[in-house]
Amino acid sequence: RGGSAGTTVEGRGRGRTGVPPPPARTRAVSARPTAPPDGALPLPHPPATPPPQPGPWAALAVAHRLRGDPRRSLDLAREASAAAGAVGSRQAEGRALATLAEALLATGDGDAARRTAEQAVHLHRATGHRLDEARSLVTLGHAYRSTDGAESGLRFWRDAADLFADIGSPEVTATRALCEARAIGAG
Repeated sequence: RGGSAGTTVEGRGRGRTGVPPPPARTRAVSARPTAPPDGALPLPHPPATPPPQPGPWAALAVAHRLRGDPRRSLDLAREASAAAGAVGSRQAEGRALATLAEALLATGDGDAARRTAEQAVHLHRATGHRLDEARSLVTLGHAYRSTDGAESGLRFWRDAADLFADIGSPEVTATRALCEARAIGAG
């Protein structure tokens, strides 16, 4: 059982070379909060919970709207809007408002969609997020179309197409097609 160097000595806790492993360096961890070291600021107990993120709520709202479930989409869009307010990001808030406006449109509430989309446009314009501003203008155009007829959304779609073109977004193609279809009365 002894063997030469390089063989395992069984039963003695030694490794392949016969050299014992280094002693374990562990400390017991207390389940109770301990006092902070001298001079350190105490941590809040329990640790603060981070605010919910609006992105997942908004993504689910879009998915439910596309799936044909506008009521659930509206509920999720409201959650996204509340989460964006809790996070404090004006860009996230604008995106959540645009998602909420789309959900409101899907439920047939064009007036509320219009007010909500206008808020999203103003937020994005104020913060300089031009891509999101253009997308919100498209939604605003749909909201105006739903309440005032086909021609009323055209000016917003044109503004959106101009913004998309300025920033080089491929969304300009679809938006220009939307403008052309509405200008000739198709849709």
